[in-house]
Amino acid sequence: MKPLRTIRLVVIGLVSTSCLFLSNPSPQSGGTFAAGSTPLPGTTPGKSIAAGTDFPEFTDPRVEGTLGLRSVQMELTTTIPGQDPVRIRIFVDASGNARIEMNLQTFEDQEITPESADWNMVEIFIVDKKAYTRMGKSGSAEAHPDEDNALKDILYAPTGPGMWLILLPKESLTSQGKESKGGFETVRYKLAGSLDSSEILGQCWIDEPTGALVGADLLIPEPFFISTDETASGTVTIVFSVTKADVPLITVP
Repeated sequence: MKPLRTIRLVVIGLVSTSCLFLSNPSPQSGGTFAAGSTPLPGTTPGKSIAAGTDFPEFTDPRVEGTLGLRSVQMELTTTIPGQDPVRIRIFVDASGNARIEMNLQTFEDQEITPESADWNMVEIFIVDKKAYTRMGKSGSAEAHPDEDNALKDILYAPTGPGMWLILLPKESLTSQGKESKGGFETVRYKLAGSLDSSEILGQCWIDEPTGALVGADLLIPEPFFISTDETASGTVTIVFSVTKADVPLITVP
């Protein structure tokens, strides 16, 4: 099996200055996969995917359950060694409309003159399954069809929990009993598995009535997130939580 690290996940740049959402396509949304990567579900084990090859859409029922939750607040924080944490907040109202907040990453060589205190914030509004985006927290949002699946992309991106739950073997999860979390009655699972001989640890919480993923704490070896010509030995942390909340009706500003 080829090293999974050749996926070349450049994940810190989640949003570019042009408001493009993901710097790389997520597995579920279609796109291309780096050559020499670990075979995905639906492909032949032991054979890498050629550069430029389209890869199949695949999903996880626990993450799909999360996407079906209403009147909730979600938070996803991904921390890569040497970088500021990437924090995403998501609000979903009773009708399924969503508002996503995230901050742009800035780098030392960027020359930016902030025009307001929230100059680096991106908001994505998904109303009636259509996406609209704006910079900052004021002004009007503009239609952005490329982000219609933004919430799904977030959860299945390498910086979220979905992709790792799919790639890890089922036996990686061990039930630790029932636990209340975020207003949900859940079963907590210990996660201990390996990919490409690298250990992935953590825990996740599954809502009993719906089977939805409502929490995850993952520790991923940093080499999975860099190209093969770089070296790293740190750990990337992914913390995801869902809380029941009374979210006001979300509309397009």
